[in-house]
Amino acid sequence: MKYILLTLLFILQTACQSGSKKAVQNSETVSEKVIFSGKEVRKYKLSHGGELIAIHDASLPRVGFSVFFKFGAQQDPQHLEGVTSLMAALVDRGTQTRSSEKLADDFAALGSNFNASVNIDYTGFEASTLSTKAPQLFELVFDVLTKPTFTKSEFAKVKDQFLVAAQRRGEDPSSFADQKLDEFIYPNHPYGREVNGTEKSLAKIKLSDVQNQYKNFFVPENMTFIIVGKFDALFENMVKVKLETWSANKSAALSWLPPEEAQGIQWQFLNKKGAKQSEIRIGQMGLARRDPDFIAMRLANTILGGGFQSRLNQRVRDDLGLTYAVYSAIEARKERGPFSIATFTRHPMLRKTLDETLNVFNQFVQQGANEEELKAAKNLLKGQFPRAIETADKLAFNLFLLNHYGVSESYLTEFNQRVDQVNLGSLNAAIRKHMKPENLRIFILSDKEVVQDQLKDINNIQWR
Repeated sequence: MKYILLTLLFILQTACQSGSKKAVQNSETVSEKVIFSGKEVRKYKLSHGGELIAIHDASLPRVGFSVFFKFGAQQDPQHLEGVTSLMAALVDRGTQTRSSEKLADDFAALGSNFNASVNIDYTGFEASTLSTKAPQLFELVFDVLTKPTFTKSEFAKVKDQFLVAAQRRGEDPSSFADQKLDEFIYPNHPYGREVNGTEKSLAKIKLSDVQNQYKNFFVPENMTFIIVGKFDALFENMVKVKLETWSANKSAALSWLPPEEAQGIQWQFLNKKGAKQSEIRIGQMGLARRDPDFIAMRLANTILGGGFQSRLNQRVRDDLGLTYAVYSAIEARKERGPFSIATFTRHPMLRKTLDETLNVFNQFVQQGANEEELKAAKNLLKGQFPRAIETADKLAFNLFLLNHYGVSESYLTEFNQRVDQVNLGSLNAAIRKHMKPENLRIFILSDKEVVQDQLKDINNIQWR
């Protein structure tokens, strides 16, 4: 897994205290006005099918633009992993009216940058500036989104950068092990692919592949455009009118393939000669974001390994001193995302750390949580809530993701109540349903020569 992504995903897992909603009709479109904890949100369905969200926040003289598209690396053609990331990195490398250098200078003159990020389920861009410069920044952003040129020279530069990054990916054992567990859990599914591509896949990607990805998916009907900050109604309307001039092809069909889960316990060992420590990853398919057990499983994960007082941390780290860090995570996605446990240890302690970690997990599933643990987990989740939408930018991201994942916005207004509704019986039922000790993928990254004797009794381990 990419644990960096958890920061973003946890934003989804919180809620606000109060909300109200009413429809507002104007002469051209229907907008929806929503109040979330004092923040006014106006949502417009645009004529081409895209969406505009405007969130007024006058606390700073700033305006930010966030643009999200409802496609991500999952839409990469097989064997061309990384093409969406390449496309996202290239859109601001030159347009029909500005060279790459001119764009960089124009953004810098506004004290801004154009940042891109690609997730397995979605793609996002952002830029911000002072309120007085918002019209100029919007024109730049619109130019980048609608008129990229994808020149051969810029494509070659960016592709080389991606190749160098791919070659160096194994230098970080922790993130490398995360990715390898994804591949192990999802061997025949996009969720197991490297978002930024591999050396092999990147070598195959041609400029025409990037252009086709833009043409097929980078279209306004897949877009949620968000304005956040200090701006007036005139500017808001100008943005809406301009966005509706974006003329593009209809989107290609977006495919969201349900992953197929293999049964049984499987082990995989990847040899890294000279490794200074052993990386351990344990995982399986978890649940989709829209699953009704989502909140119960957030609480379960908090108790197992998602908090400092978790069972894994107490036993493996504090009591036995086998590691400096051990944690579990649930990445609920469009389809069933991964559940995982991650830790590392000294080579001589590899087997003991493995056994103790698995014991904690097995006992948790078999025995369930207790009332004291549930109460503490509830307090923790509800206590974390305010930070999740404390800024208008975070609220905007929440609204996009909830819509993308098919979850009602009432999740935001009813979060505390829904957390409180989980009782010990429903929590332990969810644990038994979604956590399967008999169906795990166990991945180890270590020096085979140093640790293989500790694993010699495991008959089905795949040595690589």
